[in-house]
Amino acid sequence: NVALELTEACNYRCTMCDYWRIPNPKFMPLADARDFLGLFGETGLASVLLTGGEPLLHPQWREIAGMLPEGARRSLCTNGSPILKKNRDVATFFDRLTVSVDGATDENFARIRGYRHLEGIMRALEEIKAARPQIRIQIKMTIMRHNFTDTLPIFARCLEGGFVDGVGFGIPDTSLLAFGFEQTARERMAYLDAMFPTADELPRFAAIVDDIHDRFAGAIAAGFMYEGDLRRYLARFMALRGLGPAPAGR
Repeated sequence: NVALELTEACNYRCTMCDYWRIPNPKFMPLADARDFLGLFGETGLASVLLTGGEPLLHPQWREIAGMLPEGARRSLCTNGSPILKKNRDVATFFDRLTVSVDGATDENFARIRGYRHLEGIMRALEEIKAARPQIRIQIKMTIMRHNFTDTLPIFARCLEGGFVDGVGFGIPDTSLLAFGFEQTARERMAYLDAMFPTADELPRFAAIVDDIHDRFAGAIAAGFMYEGDLRRYLARFMALRGLGPAPAGR
């Protein structure tokens, strides 16, 4: 299982991410992608994920996607904006499409990402699914102070929409080893303090977590929440605010 970061470039300005702050972002040369994938042969990979930055900003993403072995599960992680008006052929290159959506409304999406793109992205995904039903479409949301109240609405919308195959959740990276932070000057505790819900907000998040598990127990048991542990995230938030112990490591 391997992941290829095609580029550091990104066209969004997400509050929890610093990829967009990187000066002169790099793009993986086509020859490097070919050489790396060639190390595994035609049957040596179980899955390949193309990611970034925003991988669809790479001018040769189709050429790289075309190199992925057909026997492997081929996945793409995107912010969704490049499929708004073009790049709908992503479905012909990949088995799985994961789209980061960090708000349940256009207003909150714009507050976090800088653009009112949510509704357009969801329409594009529905059209892609209709044209190629076999592709697995997944929505991923990073839970933070600015959007924790959207956790239940985005889960419910995706479950009821009929074209999304699963929803995953994460939280801002507490180690600062992701989101491009190794190339910027973020101070860890200041970042976490700004991103995590406050002590006063955590009881509301706890109620939301309970509500999701109560209302959607069947869907969760069936695996619709393909990634994330909301109760563990609550414990992480509470520990940061000095309201309880950190959850045990895994």
